[in-house]
Amino acid sequence: MSTSVVTPVLTPCATPVSVDDLARLRVLEACLEALTAENEILKHRLEFLKRRLAAAETRTAQETEKARWAIAQFSALTRNFRGTSPAHGCGRAGGAGGGED
Repeated sequence: MSTSVVTPVLTPCATPVSVDDLARLRVLEACLEALTAENEILKHRLEFLKRRLAAAETRTAQETEKARWAIAQFSALTRNFRGTSPAHGCGRAGGAGGGED
């Protein structure tokens, strides 16, 4: 047994649309297009800035490592300098390099 669904046919109601409404619609569509374009530009700018940030973070890590190495070298030199015998005039307190760490 076959049943069929009968849907009532509705006649569309004519909704009056004014010229002002159409103008507003065009303005809204133009704004939407402009905002969509601006959003795309901002997405590209964000990706660019993310790449720059990653590069800056890499450079910072490299420079930090260089600074740590230089500090370690300086510390070693300072220890060697302070360990020099007083006969050489370098191991006296208050002399050159006699400050505290």
